[in-house]
Amino acid sequence: MAETRESTHESGGGLDADRGQGPTSRLYRIRVEGTLDPSWSPRLSGLRISPADHAEGGAASVLEGILADRASLIGVLNAIHDMNMELLSVETLKAGTKSSHTPSKGADHDGP
Repeated sequence: MAETRESTHESGGGLDADRGQGPTSRLYRIRVEGTLDPSWSPRLSGLRISPADHAEGGAASVLEGILADRASLIGVLNAIHDMNMELLSVETLKAGTKSSHTPSKGADHDGP
């Protein structure tokens, strides 16, 4: 079963929290089992897609970004379901949260 929780991380250098910000917009981190190509981002409301290691071994993908409202979140979750991907977790993050997922080995990294 997928895990849903609100994160309380408040570190600097985080994601772009100004894009799409409105009274109901929120920053989300969604983990799915398997590898999801970044070219799927437009179909998933423009969320950033990056590879990660699955806690139980194997591959996982992390989708991060701001969604305008609950309907946008449901649309992303429906798209994940339609692609037959297993949902691992959904987190609501605070603005300014630094990405904390563990990239998979061999994944491209920005910066040092």
